[in-house]
Parts: sequence; C-alpha cells; structure tokens
Amino acid sequence: MSYRNILTLFFTLTIILSFSSSVYAEKILIIQTIPTMPYKRALKGFRESCNCNILKKVFQVRAHKNLQKDIYEQKPDRLVVMGTPAVQMVSNAIDDLPILAMMADDLAPEITARSNIDHVVVNLPPEKQVLAFLEVIPGLRKIGILYTEKDSGHIVRSAQRALTTKETRLIPKVLANANELPLKIRDIREEIDGLWVTPDSASKEPLLVKHIILHSMHFHFPILSTGWLYAEIGAAVSVDLDPYYISEEVSYILNEKLLSAKKKGIEKEVPRSFVIDAKRARIFINQTVVKNINLKIAEKYKGAKYSSLDIRNLK
Repeated sequence: MSYRNILTLFFTLTIILSFSSSVYAEKILIIQTIPTMPYKRALKGFRESCNCNILKKVFQVRAHKNLQKDIYEQKPDRLVVMGTPAVQMVSNAIDDLPILAMMADDLAPEITARSNIDHVVVNLPPEKQVLAFLEVIPGLRKIGILYTEKDSGHIVRSAQRALTTKETRLIPKVLANANELPLKIRDIREEIDGLWVTPDSASKEPLLVKHIILHSMHFHFPILSTGWLYAEIGAAVSVDLDPYYISEEVSYILNEKLLSAKKKGIEKEVPRSFVIDAKRARIFINQTVVKNINLKIAEKYKGAKYSSLDIRNLK
C-alpha cells in the first residue's frame, strides 16, 4: 500500500471514529444550586476532567419557574446535579432521565433510593484532616477537641488512631449538649496548643462560635477547623474538600463506571451509590490570625492563603 493510500485510510478512520463517538456520546446538562464560588469551582473541575459531551448551558435551579420544561427543552441524556437543594428539586421534577448527584452528602434515603439517581459522596477522612493540621503546624503537640458523641465520636477515634505513632495527642472532651461547651473549654484552654472544631452541632451556635474565637485570641491557641464555618472568622487553619477535585472523582465514576456499564449493557450490575475518599484537600490559612497569635507554621505555608494538598501521602 502506498504512502498516500495509508494516509487516506488514516484520515478516513479518524473521521469515522470521531463521528461515531459524537453520535453515541451522552449530552450532559449540569444543574447547580446557586452560582457561588464552590459550585463555580466544581463546574470548572468537571468541564476540565470529564472528557464528555457537556452542554454549554448551565442551570441554577432557583432561576427557573418551570424547571421540568426548561430541562426537557435542552434534550439532555443525563443530568449532573450539584448541591442538596438542587438534587431535591430536580429529583421531584424529573423521573425519566438519569441523575448523577454530587456535593449532596445529606440526601434523604427516599431520594437516593429512586431508580434514576446515582449518588457520589466524597469523604475527607478524619485521620487525614488531623495530619493536614500537622503538615501546616508541625509543632502541635496537644490538640483539644470538644464534641458530642453522636456527631463526632467517629472523628475522634479515627484521629486518635492516626496519631498513635506521633508525638501529638488529642485531648478530647465529650459534651452532653452545646450548653456544656463554655465550661469544657475553660477546663482545657491552658493545656492545649490547638483546638480542633469539627462540624458538630455543639459548635455551630453563633454565640458559641464567638466564645471559642475569643478564647483562642486570649489564650493564643489556634483554632483548627473542618470546613469553612470558621475559616474567615477566626480559624488559623481550615481543611476541607476542594470542589474542583470532587468533580475529578465524580468524572471518574461517570466515565469508568456509569457510561462504561451502559456501553456494555450491564447498568444493573453497577451500584447506585459510591462513597470514596478524597485524594486532595484544600487548606485555608488565615495569615492575620497566624501573625496575631504568633503561630509557627511550616516554611512553605508562610504567606499562603490557600494550598492544595495531596492527602494520600500524609502518614
């Protein structure tokens, strides 16, 4: 076969393959709760990692008076829905299109049980959270944590296991209810060099938030927080999932599990819910607080406000 014929055959096959992939690729409509920064970052991550046929138009559920009609007008094959409120609204409006729910960890069982809903939950393991704090503040030795057993008991036990080979230890104080927090914080405030605040019902009340922050400033110990509740109002270091990388994990599930199973005709063999551990976390460092309490942090984090951390390597 001549060089010209080989070249012609190559381009012909390329065109055929491109045509066939475009014909069979699902059209995916992304629906968000509201266009805030976490959802924008998740959208960016999904577009850059999915390698799939994503429609240009992105829906915010509260902007549509007739959500069902507007969705059908886009003629999507699958919906990727970000955020619990959006999933709740879309699942009530649509029952004949596959829905992939993400960033919606607290969905009601009656929603996740529906036959058209796949659900991806990305976890930030507690043991990785406490090791991330040590990555930023290597000198931490005694970390206090005030918690209720119901909300955070599993977090305490996981973190304690992670610290068994470290010089750092937890000083846990279990609370019967939120009213005990002011008394318990007085019990430990002079023996700790950091206070870990988890997403616990006992530490979410506005007055208690203020109480914790005032103690941190007066006794010069850093607040270490999970999530962003304290990030802008007094925590020295906060660690949370990065929506960009959540989307990377969801893209993998979509391509390698759901779409792959559909092509093979084995959709019923694939689980409807996926719970996976995050590979990366996003760290927020409040440099103003670091300076005010004279906190010593690792050299590479000095001056940094945000940092992306590969938590798989933390041990």
